[in-house]
Amino acid sequence: MPDQENVVDLDMDLGLDLGTDIFPDLLDLPPPLNLFNGMWMTPIQSEGASESTPTSLTKPSQQSNPLIPDSVAEIYHQGYSPSTEAEAMEPRQYHPTDPSVDAQLSFPDMRQVHLDQVDQENFAHVPEIRQDTVDEVTKLARAMEYTPTFPPFTDLRVPPAPVINAWVQLYFEHFHPVFPVLHKASFGSAGTHWLLVFAVSAIGAQFSQLPQAHICSRAMNEVVRRQAIYLCEIQNRLGRELWMVQVILLNQIAMRYSGERRALEIAEFLQALPVTVARRKQLFTDVMSLTNMSSLDLSLQQKWQVWVLDEERRRTGFAIWLIDQACETHFDLTPIMRIEELQNSLPHEENRWETSNAQGWACSSHDPGSWLASVFTVGNLHT
Repeated sequence: MPDQENVVDLDMDLGLDLGTDIFPDLLDLPPPLNLFNGMWMTPIQSEGASESTPTSLTKPSQQSNPLIPDSVAEIYHQGYSPSTEAEAMEPRQYHPTDPSVDAQLSFPDMRQVHLDQVDQENFAHVPEIRQDTVDEVTKLARAMEYTPTFPPFTDLRVPPAPVINAWVQLYFEHFHPVFPVLHKASFGSAGTHWLLVFAVSAIGAQFSQLPQAHICSRAMNEVVRRQAIYLCEIQNRLGRELWMVQVILLNQIAMRYSGERRALEIAEFLQALPVTVARRKQLFTDVMSLTNMSSLDLSLQQKWQVWVLDEERRRTGFAIWLIDQACETHFDLTPIMRIEELQNSLPHEENRWETSNAQGWACSSHDPGSWLASVFTVGNLHT
């Protein structure tokens, strides 16, 4: 918190007199009660009667026509801001799902979607998702159905691989340019964990035009949440894996901004989880500088791979900080992190981050901080 002497004094620094000269309307006193003496309400005039309708309150001596209900409604209406069009309010409206369907526990049948519709959303940003990704998610989800930890799904129908693949491509088409926390060039390789792929697909489903894709994304978010908890319970070391931290981070974002009230409530009481795992992983502190990396006795390809890993952990740490700070601005929740915890260097610029090979990485510039600036420039996730 800043010291009291450092607080900006608007009156002194700006030379403003915050009095009646600046905001006269705010300081207007209400009219005396005797101003309204003699005013009365009359029934609505019939057809053929005078259509004269007063639009403001006047003294009795100046008023020629009595107030009618329409006039009073207009007077009160003038005291408020103009009504906002429905289109402008749409992103802030809450549309609950059918009460007979639990969006978190019911998968729509995405096998009925025509392949031509799926192909329209396949932008081919990353390699095509393999069938074994869907098999691993389905296998663990069915095994967890018989555990007493979570309530069973009413319809456990994981989307087929072509749909999962299209939604992954939608993630890199729409979400990744705004929040580039994953390394696009290496995503989808043999080293990419299947749960991270599924978490990415769940976010991409929110941008899909396929029928019932948004309902499916909410059920996918619940699968990711359960499987992340289950895997960390089975093997505690998985909670220190970078891909697991990214899974928790992305699923937290998906639940907060899905538009589903229940998902938001779950995300609220899990607010501390991304920060906790990031602290355990030490994502808020520097591990290796470019100077130390250049001195390593490694090939150019190996140095690039080490840099990608270090940059990915750096971006994940800053992303968790951004999401934690958004709790206060978007949801009126107290942030978990203190700004003093951020002891990491800024992420590097995008042309270096987006390179697909070691040669391109070596030829690109390295200016830290551009990614963080681009996040604030593009806008926050709430919009």
